[in-house]
Amino acid sequence: MKFYSTNNCNHAVSLSEAVFMGLHQTKAYTCLKEFLFSQTRFSVPFTKRSFQEIAFEVAKVLIEEDISNDELIKIVKHTVCF
Repeated sequence: MKFYSTNNCNHAVSLSEAVFMGLHQTKAYTCLKEFLFSQTRFSVPFTKRSFQEIAFEVAKVLIEEDISNDELIKIVKHTVCF
């Protein structure tokens, strides 16, 4: 998934570039270039999933090109624990 700076929507970057650039270098926010998300791609509806499972599925759509599923599961388990 590609991200862009609100200062220049023609300059797309990867997730890691967006994170490391941040506000400091661009003096602008980084936004998604596009967001394609449909619950139809999941076999189990969100109403029957835990909050961690939902967080994983949504994050996977956003960053699956940059972070492996195993690493993403670890991140979600560590950060979404309420």
